[in-house]
Amino acid sequence: MKKNWLIILIVAGIISGGSALIFCDKIKTQKIESKSEAKIHSAYSQIVELYGNLNVEPQSGPDQKIGGISSHHFFVTNKIASFMAGLKSIDPATIVILGPNHFGAGSQDILMSGYDYETPWGTLENDKNIGSRLINSGSAFNEEEPFEREHSISTLVGFIKYYLPQTKIVPIIFKLNTPQVKADKLADELIKNLDDDSFVLASVDFSHHVNRQTAIDQDKESIKAIENFDLEKIYSLKLDSPASIYVLLKYLEAKDAKQIEYKNTNAADLLGNPDYKDVTSYVFAYFN
Repeated sequence: MKKNWLIILIVAGIISGGSALIFCDKIKTQKIESKSEAKIHSAYSQIVELYGNLNVEPQSGPDQKIGGISSHHFFVTNKIASFMAGLKSIDPATIVILGPNHFGAGSQDILMSGYDYETPWGTLENDKNIGSRLINSGSAFNEEEPFEREHSISTLVGFIKYYLPQTKIVPIIFKLNTPQVKADKLADELIKNLDDDSFVLASVDFSHHVNRQTAIDQDKESIKAIENFDLEKIYSLKLDSPASIYVLLKYLEAKDAKQIEYKNTNAADLLGNPDYKDVTSYVFAYFN
């Protein structure tokens, strides 16, 4: 019972943005900072129970999966788990994770980490070969400090290690106003450098801080643009990282992987509270 109450309290803090989340962030930041000297970052949490039920049904999708979209909100751990379990069928050698730079940290618009990540299930390795090629091309820049607090990456690494223990990652984050020309350059380099056994994943949450109906309306517009590969519209959508989605779609377009299978939900529906006012929405998608 005590463990259950701990989970409930921490999740409540995540939803409300209250003191419980601030407290967890302080603990997490201290742990990460202690690891940074050893050239390793940390998963968002090292507490196994906070990852929820990992014995979930894999999300349905095509046999061949080239790329995808997942939330990085710890509130939807079961949805993230189901999405990652669905990747077991392809067991990618490398997952390139594209996510927002929530804090605008670092000196460059597009940053990449070269460190491994410590998770509750062992060390998730960084694919340094691909990372080096991106750095050498000038399409991404290596700075480690911004990744110490960046949950668009750290939320997902534990799930990846649990379901795909041999997979390596290339973590990349984008500042909010990353110019399209820079995103184009990175997409071109991913197209050149990724093998067929790679998977490109946009770690992106959709609507933020709105009511349920607004989230539904905004998501319809966003999903329609993504389904249609309307690249010119992506930067105007209600997403926390338009550049991540843009680079993903450019990559998928080059791979002729434009068929999408997705699930869409939001915090109000998951809470069973249609009057909830601070809604975040989520898309979990595979592209074939």
